[in-house]
Amino acid sequence: MEAKIDMYMLISHDKYELPLAVADTINELAKMLGKNPNTISSIMCHARQKSQWCRYIKVDV
Repeated sequence: MEAKIDMYMLISHDKYELPLAVADTINELAKMLGKNPNTISSIMCHARQKSQWCRYIKVDV
């Protein structure tokens, strides 16, 4: 059984959705972007609840 690893990304807002920033944790991503980790988490949660596109994504590797 392989361990699941989560990655967090900031993606571009176009049809390609290219990764602009990649980190292992929300805290690392927030630090890279100069944002509060709670803000990123909240944005992701609200977008998921409303089934909307979000510039921050979590990827299971």
